[in-house]
Amino acid sequence: MTRRPIHECAICRDLAAHAGMLKDISGLAECPGCGSRYRRDGDRLERVLPDEPIVPKDLAGAIESDDPGLRAYAGAALARHHMTRRHPEEVARLLEHKDDAIRRAALGQMIHMRPEEAAWEILVRLPAFLEREDDLRPAAFETIRTLAERGIDMTAVFQICLYALRYKDEKTREWPLRFVRDAIRKRYRINLDPYTGKLVDILIERAPGPEAEAAVELLDRAAATDPEGVSTSLFIRWPDEPTPLFKRLLRRLKRRDPNIVKEARRTKPDLQPVSVRRILKGVRGAAGPFLVVQGQYSPSPSQSVRIGILQENKVLADAWLATADFHELVNSLAKKAAVRTGEWDVMYATGWGLAWTTDRPPFELWDSEGRLAWQEGDEFRVRAGGRCRIADLLHIEAYLEEGWVLRGVRCVLRNGDRIGLAEVRDMISTIDPTYDGINIMCEASWTVSVAGAVGAALGVPVVKDEAL
Repeated sequence: MTRRPIHECAICRDLAAHAGMLKDISGLAECPGCGSRYRRDGDRLERVLPDEPIVPKDLAGAIESDDPGLRAYAGAALARHHMTRRHPEEVARLLEHKDDAIRRAALGQMIHMRPEEAAWEILVRLPAFLEREDDLRPAAFETIRTLAERGIDMTAVFQICLYALRYKDEKTREWPLRFVRDAIRKRYRINLDPYTGKLVDILIERAPGPEAEAAVELLDRAAATDPEGVSTSLFIRWPDEPTPLFKRLLRRLKRRDPNIVKEARRTKPDLQPVSVRRILKGVRGAAGPFLVVQGQYSPSPSQSVRIGILQENKVLADAWLATADFHELVNSLAKKAAVRTGEWDVMYATGWGLAWTTDRPPFELWDSEGRLAWQEGDEFRVRAGGRCRIADLLHIEAYLEEGWVLRGVRCVLRNGDRIGLAEVRDMISTIDPTYDGINIMCEASWTVSVAGAVGAALGVPVVKDEAL
C-alpha cells in the first residue's frame, strides 16, 4: 500500500476529530489509509513507532460506539488489519455487518487489497452490493473493477454475476452486466472453463438482449482454452429453434475450429448400448496400454453404463455399453495390449475431468493434462509436487467445505499434514436455493469413488463427509 503524508489522509483527520471518544479505548489504532499508528495520550493521539503492535480488540470495541464516524473508522481499520494479516473470514464478517456505516467502511478498504490478500471468502461477498439500491452499489462496482484491473483473479465475483444475469428483474441484472462487459473489453483474469454451461443458458434465455450478446463473446473466448467444454455445453442445451445470436456464435466457433460445432451436433445418447465390436472398431489403430472406465451415474445401470477407453490422458472411446458386455470389452482389448479398469467422473451427458484405476495397485489418477496422482513403490505422489511414504498415511478423506462449495479428496498424514489429490470449487450451492443433498451426492460422487480406490490400493482407511 502506498503510504501518504498524514495531512493528506482523511481517515487520520476523522480519527483526530474523535480523539475524545478514544479516551476510553486502550492500546493502539492504525490508520488504514496511510498506515500511521497512534497511542492515546489524554484527549490527544500520539503517533508511535510503526513496529508496535495494533490491538484489534480495541477497534472491535470502537465498532459499538454511539458515534457513527468512530464506528466507520473502526470498521475501516479492522478491515485493513485483517486483510494484511490474512484473516479473510473476519473481513467477510465486516462486509456483512448489520451497520451500513461499517459495511461501507470495510468496502472502502477493498480498494487497497493486494493480490495475496484477495481471498475467495472476501471476493465472493462483493457482488451482493451490486443488488442494493443505495450508494454502496456504485462503490462496490468501482472496487470490483479496480481489483480486476489490478490483475486480481475475479472468478468468484464473475460466477455470481453470471447467475445474476439470469434474474428476471432487469434492474438487478444491470450492474452485474456492467462487470461482465468490462471482463470482455479489458480481458480480466478469469477462468471461463467451468462456466460454459451457464453461458449457453444465458445465450438461450436472454436473447436478443445484451446479456446474450455478452454470452456469445465469452463462449467464443472460452473455446480457445476449453473447446470440449463448449461443445458439451452446446450439445446438452441445443435449442429446437436457434436464435440469430446463437447462429452468430456457431459461425464464430466454426471459424475457430469446425470440430467444436461438429461435436456439439452429434446425436444425444439415448442409453441404447452399442456393440463391443463397434467400440473395438473405433480404437483399432491404438496400441495401448488402455484404461477402461465406467461412469458415475446411469439412469438404468443394470442395463447400460457409459464407458470410456483412455490411453493415458487421451479419450479413445466414449459410449454407452450393455452392462453385461463390459468384461467382454476388457478381455477383447487385453488381447492386444495391457488393460486396467476403473472409473471416471462423467454422468449422463457431462464431459470428463478425472479418470482413475480401481482394479489393483498401483493406483493412478488422470486428468486431461496427464497423470495427477500415483503410487510409486512405497510412496504416494501428486503432480503438484507433494509426496509421502504410504506408511505415514493416516487416512484418505473425501471432503466438502465452505457450504459444499469445495469438493475434493486428500491424504491426511499421521503428523497432521495434508496432501491434496483433486479439488473442485463450485458456488452453485450458495446461490441456488433448490440445491440439496441429492444434487451434491450426484455431483460429488467422484470424491467417494476416488477416495475409496486410493484407500483400497494403499491399504489405508477412508473417511468421508456425512453428506456424501
